[in-house]
Amino acid sequence: MEIGDKNFKRKGQKITRREFIGSSAAAAAAFTIIPRSVLGAPGKPAPSEKVNLAFIGTGDMGMGNLNNLIRLPDVEVIAVCDVAQVVDYSNVEFGGKAGLKIAQETVERNNAERKKSGASKGCAGYADFREMLDKETGIDAVVVSTPDHVHAVACMAAINKGKHVYCEKPLTHSIYETRMVTEAARKAGVATQMGNHGHSGEGIRLAVEWIRDGAIGPVREVHGSTTVGREDWVQTKGRPKERPPVPGTLDWNLWIGPALFRPYHPAYAPYNWRGWWDFGTGAIGDMACHNLDPAFWALDLGSPISVEASCSGLNDETVPFGAMYHYKFPARGGDAPSYFKLV
Repeated sequence: MEIGDKNFKRKGQKITRREFIGSSAAAAAAFTIIPRSVLGAPGKPAPSEKVNLAFIGTGDMGMGNLNNLIRLPDVEVIAVCDVAQVVDYSNVEFGGKAGLKIAQETVERNNAERKKSGASKGCAGYADFREMLDKETGIDAVVVSTPDHVHAVACMAAINKGKHVYCEKPLTHSIYETRMVTEAARKAGVATQMGNHGHSGEGIRLAVEWIRDGAIGPVREVHGSTTVGREDWVQTKGRPKERPPVPGTLDWNLWIGPALFRPYHPAYAPYNWRGWWDFGTGAIGDMACHNLDPAFWALDLGSPISVEASCSGLNDETVPFGAMYHYKFPARGGDAPSYFKLV
């Protein structure tokens, strides 16, 4: 049974540089792919078969993405960018130190042998992604793993330079930004992807196939829930009054980016920004793309006809203490209207 994109790669299959760049007609014309057998050693990618990657954001998720991608033989990380030199994430998911200095050292350590032989020119480091995109003309694709409020501007900057983009979820900070990025990518003809790790697994694909095949019968209501942020995000009714000094390893002006300026406080960075409206999108932006993805995919839900929300602890600065969202969708084919509920 066909599910989702008929061209998706099964587990264990690799996407080559040729396929990656070939997915964009506009980009394909700009590259000459030389067969691996001509320039590459036996069993190793030729230089023209490599994708030159750059990273914007090397914090929690950024380092996770970096550590996975540098292992691939057909990937060369040539530049990394972050507004912080070193950040301690030992108490969160990543569980270690991250930041520009750590990312650059990680790449250089991984490329040590290739650098000796001249196969790698090293990895450049930047605090400002605009400077990186201006100077590093050899970049093929960019991985964006910044806080939510920077996603759109970082993606647009890369897309406007003709770079392919992989951006962590949520794609942007607002629906307007999503529409702008989508249109820019369409016009530029670049390959893009929003990071949603669970969507790539075999488990979700099997679940979608089973549901579409009627294994559990008609589905008319789905409940999803999450407790993410309950203990980690700082919830207040106003901004902190204290004015602690900005850490010497952090460029606070660059961290604020497109948001309205406010003084530094650890309640915002490096981790709790998800709980503040100016920087994050709360639990629905952080986890809904994971928890609710199977239902949207399997049931082809599309756009809702109505949305109702209720919450506690509402204020203009931070996300609610708790919230419930009720999405109602139109009938699909001969089915009765389906209802989708996030609790």
